[in-house]
Amino acid sequence: MTFDNLKLIHLISVNLFLLIYLIKTPLLLFNADQALAKITKSTKVLEMIISVVFLASGVWLIVLQEMLETMMIVKLGLVIISIPLAIIGFKKRKKVLAILAFLMLISTYGIAEMLKFHKPVGTPTGQTVSAAELFKHNCQRCHGAKGNLSSSGAADLTLSTLDGGALKTILQNGRNKMPSFSALSDEERDALATYIQTLRIH
Repeated sequence: MTFDNLKLIHLISVNLFLLIYLIKTPLLLFNADQALAKITKSTKVLEMIISVVFLASGVWLIVLQEMLETMMIVKLGLVIISIPLAIIGFKKRKKVLAILAFLMLISTYGIAEMLKFHKPVGTPTGQTVSAAELFKHNCQRCHGAKGNLSSSGAADLTLSTLDGGALKTILQNGRNKMPSFSALSDEERDALATYIQTLRIH
């Protein structure tokens, strides 16, 4: 299974999970106990399956990316906490817990959107430029640690035949869905271009 297919499965499971709670939460808030009991009973098995797929696919996406950023940890933590909160909230009819769980799940969407608009990360002041660190913070999310993840249409760097000059031009200007990394210094883009060439399958 490709990374993008797994990401699609994750997205579908997230949306289905949220849809179930989007239906159940108002029923709990407005004391529609019979309707809530009926929905809960009819979706119990489906909800369990979706929860497992939701969590497992999310964790597996992180494993495939071979990186765990602070915001990813926060997102994962919110999901892990929100599921038992939701279960307790709905089982014991605790409205505050149910609302809190729902808000936590919604907030993971915001974090996911923030991660999409990732700003280039340069070398901290006073430190030597490290191509490997630059790649990890700027490229690994889409290309993977080995360069062959191909997330969101990213090129497989292990198969690239571009020379250093062409790579530096792409880093400067961006290409297709890949943003420009013009915010990085010339030295940093040179280091990245050289590093990318080391990922090729010879």
